[in-house]
Amino acid sequence: MKKLIIKEPLDVILLLNRRKWWALAAFLPLAAVAALVAILLPSVYSSETLILVQPRDVPDDVIKDFITQDTSQRLTAIQEAALSRTNLLRILNDFPNEFAELRKMDEARQIEILRKRISIEFTASSRGRDAVVPYFKVSYQDRDPRLAQRVTDKLAAFFIERDTKTREDQVFGTADFLGKELKKVSDQLSEEEKQLAELKERYQYELPDQLDANLRTLERLQNELTANSESRDRNLTMKLDLERRLSETPPVITRQQLRQQATGATAGVSPLVQRYHQTELALAEARSKYTDKHPDVQRLQAELERLRDQIPPEDLAEVSPTGTDEAPTQVNEPNPAYQQLNSQLSLVTSELRILDQKKEQIQSDIQKYSRRVENTPRREQAIAGHQREYEALQEKYKNLETKLTSARLASSLESNQKGEQFQVVDPASYPLQPTKPNRLFVLAAGLAAALALSIALAIGIDFLDQRIWSAAEVTELFNLPVIGEIPEILSERGLKSLRHRAILQGTA
Repeated sequence: MKKLIIKEPLDVILLLNRRKWWALAAFLPLAAVAALVAILLPSVYSSETLILVQPRDVPDDVIKDFITQDTSQRLTAIQEAALSRTNLLRILNDFPNEFAELRKMDEARQIEILRKRISIEFTASSRGRDAVVPYFKVSYQDRDPRLAQRVTDKLAAFFIERDTKTREDQVFGTADFLGKELKKVSDQLSEEEKQLAELKERYQYELPDQLDANLRTLERLQNELTANSESRDRNLTMKLDLERRLSETPPVITRQQLRQQATGATAGVSPLVQRYHQTELALAEARSKYTDKHPDVQRLQAELERLRDQIPPEDLAEVSPTGTDEAPTQVNEPNPAYQQLNSQLSLVTSELRILDQKKEQIQSDIQKYSRRVENTPRREQAIAGHQREYEALQEKYKNLETKLTSARLASSLESNQKGEQFQVVDPASYPLQPTKPNRLFVLAAGLAAALALSIALAIGIDFLDQRIWSAAEVTELFNLPVIGEIPEILSERGLKSLRHRAILQGTA
């Protein structure tokens, strides 16, 4: 089978020249179809609105901005919401008498087509979280220019409404959240303050600030205990001395001795006489208790006789006028000295009893204050935990209160429209000229396609024709050398006819 052989541009020209009528027959109807398509394509109008991102009127260092997202992130979120299925269905429902070409389709197809007609373009300079978005464009394409304008207005209003709602929700939601948290912390602070007050009241004498007073009181009680011990020792010594003296003093004495004590008659008597007198009194007392055979009675009697021998007769006569061994008749009287000693002993005993009671009280107080001092570290640790929690809650309360104040200022800022806003700079335009299709481009593309198809048809027809047209084909097919070519010999008439045909072809 013959192959298509094209080795140089001249071969292509010759091929097209051979099959020019085929190419022309294919090109003309295809070009007509392309022109018809370019003319009949429906016009699509595009309405566009320009929205400026108006910055806040109040600087951030005056009132903190509580918007967690930057403008670019918010716009991206709003764009997703604008192109969402819910919003597109709302647009379709807002224009029940429009979108005639979409009403016959299913809902998913309607949303898909409507989403393709919407275009949102942002302009931003990337600066991290502080990215600046000076403006953005929203456009919508439709065959009806009036509908395109109304839908574009609807989309712009949605952007502004959604951004305002988002900002208000964040600011007012932040203020509401901070208010609830502040109330919660306030309740916790009141409860912690109540527990701390109860704890301090329960251990009011064991608190750290009472430690110095407790130590001073404990030192004073120790000094009082020492003084009490010294007083008890003195009074105990005094008691023992009084008891000894009381044991040596007779409870009763004779009336004569009483008179002598009262008048001081014995003041000038010699010591032997005084001793004799005392021995005589002791003997009388012993005889009142014991018999004459008792050793004490006998000893005192012997001592009395010995003293009588030593005392001069004149001194003895003053003591015993009769000078005999017989004791005069004695009338016993209470001994004032004994009574005085007994009274002093009672006073000392009472003082000792008071000192003992005071000692017990002091020891009890010492134990009480010692427990307070010992318990102070534990109470300090317990109160320190509550105090730390109380101070942490106080700090948290102050921080929340400061943030709530800022949030309320931000809420007031949003209410007064002083925050960042979307401002429509160019309202949705009414398109007078269609944006597509580009009829010249469609026509040019159709003509180019028609030309390409006609050339392809010419090449195909030539490939199917088995005739040999050039020396190159002979060499390629039969592997034989070509010695020469005999050109066509035309008469004068033939040449004229050829010239006329060329003119007609060129004209065509």
